[in-house]
Amino acid sequence: MSRLALLLLVLVGAGLVVVGEHLPAGEAGGRPPHLGGPTPKRGPFAVEGAAGRGGAASGPSRPRRLVIGSLGIRAAVVPVEIAGRTLYPPDDVAKVGWWRDGAMPGTRGSTVVTGHTVSDGDGVFDALARLRVGDPVRLATEDGVLRYVVRFEASYGRAALAHRAPRLFRQSGASRLVLVTCEDWDGEVYRANHVVIATPA
Repeated sequence: MSRLALLLLVLVGAGLVVVGEHLPAGEAGGRPPHLGGPTPKRGPFAVEGAAGRGGAASGPSRPRRLVIGSLGIRAAVVPVEIAGRTLYPPDDVAKVGWWRDGAMPGTRGSTVVTGHTVSDGDGVFDALARLRVGDPVRLATEDGVLRYVVRFEASYGRAALAHRAPRLFRQSGASRLVLVTCEDWDGEVYRANHVVIATPA
């Protein structure tokens, strides 16, 4: 099964846009929150229908740090995997997660990076929706720095994201960086995701 098919299977199967539950302050642990439960504050990324040296990186290698100067983001990147049927950001809301079974940075297809939006304002991607076309994004890897430019940003509810997921998260075609977080907190759940797509500068 291709990586795209795996992502689509997992995220379509989740049957949700965003799921999760409230994590009390200071709670950690390797297991992500289960589906359902009480009021969510930190929304995992789960979408219906989708499943070194100052210069350019010399080749594909694992990402280490995401830098978005316009938003004041300088976040460590850690690999994340699918847990059950959902791809969750890291437990640490100051870090972002790279989907390790997706595209490596600098290779063909979508390198997917997800981070928390937190309803009380301490998530790394709280301000992701403020990014605009033309804004620069840098991804530091083990071998150097990849520079991107934002080409597209949009928010999607459940049905809209399900319809567009194969295109947004494709694992073929030109290299690109896809940033995703939760959005539209209604006091009980996150009702949408915000997606940013950046291509090599």
